Amino acid sequence: MDIIIVCIRSDYFQCFILYSIPDAFCCAENMVLAATELGISSCIIARGEETFDSDYGHQLMYQWGVPYGYVARCFVLLGYCKGD
Repeated sequence: MDIIIVCIRSDYFQCFILYSIPDAFCCAENMVLAATELGISSCIIARGEETFDSDYGHQLMYQWGVPYGYVARCFVLLGYCKGD
């Protein structure tokens, strides 16, 4: 299984808070549609911001190469189903 973290720039979040959440989820939805077309199972998980809103969460984002100043919005899980 792979996990994609959908992030937005924090300055965009501050200026366009009304649109930042729908924009991130539209991006995630497009990934899910593309994955389905390729025969890959997927799932969107919310609460990205709360997941990484700690010192440990910030360390993980840094280790994974997420640039400073970005906020996690949601996750897209990708993988293949076992069986039918």
